[in-house]
Amino acid sequence: MGIPYIVLVAAVLALAGHIILKHTTFGRKVYAIGGNPETAKFAGIDVNRVTFSVYLLCSTLAALSGILTAARMGSGQPSVGDGTEMTVITAVIIGGVSLNGGAGTILGTVLGTLLMSVLSSGMNLVGVSAYWQKFVMGLIIIVAVGFDQYQRSQRKAA
Repeated sequence: MGIPYIVLVAAVLALAGHIILKHTTFGRKVYAIGGNPETAKFAGIDVNRVTFSVYLLCSTLAALSGILTAARMGSGQPSVGDGTEMTVITAVIIGGVSLNGGAGTILGTVLGTLLMSVLSSGMNLVGVSAYWQKFVMGLIIIVAVGFDQYQRSQRKAA
């Protein structure tokens, strides 16, 4: 078919994540806890249980990612993801996830990831040094966080 299996797995997981977060009570609880854990607790949500479930799900997906990466490379390399943290954080913030919690979507995260992939590939293609690539990503994070804070202040003022 020509499409790498990792892309298919990511698409299926993104769709499943979207459905879970948008159309289940578990998803609403996750957003409620992300917005304000204290208020969620007063609303009757077992914050510790939902938080534990989210960490368990995250760990499971990280393990699956490691297995798929090892299968693609033909061996396990503990340092294969070193240095990608800044790119991932930038992609998620560009996708609309608020650092203050309670906001963000799977679709936004996927779009942010695609945008960062295109930007990173473009900078590599043009020959931009790793130092300047990190600088650009840091600048994007600063602008995105500033925009998020600006939107937050506008909502509070309204």
